[in-house]
Amino acid sequence: MSFRELLRTSDIVCLCARLTEENYHLTGKEQLSLMKKEAVLVNTAHSGLIDQKSLVEALKERTIRGAALDVFDMETLPADDDVVEEL
Repeated sequence: MSFRELLRTSDIVCLCARLTEENYHLTGKEQLSLMKKEAVLVNTAHSGLIDQKSLVEALKERTIRGAALDVFDMETLPADDDVVEEL
């Protein structure tokens, strides 16, 4: 199954990959727009796998239902960060 098909059909997408040059921002605006509106994105691997700004936009616009992140572009996010407000 292609990554695009996986995004279109999955209720939960869990990223568990090592960060490489090839998969940096593997999940950005285009990929998030392919996901079901009720889908949840989970990242327990590396923050660089997701374009964090695109994720915040998708959450604000309700493109996807939610996200569970164990990693962020900047660890120890300030309380007023967009990611904190959306998550």
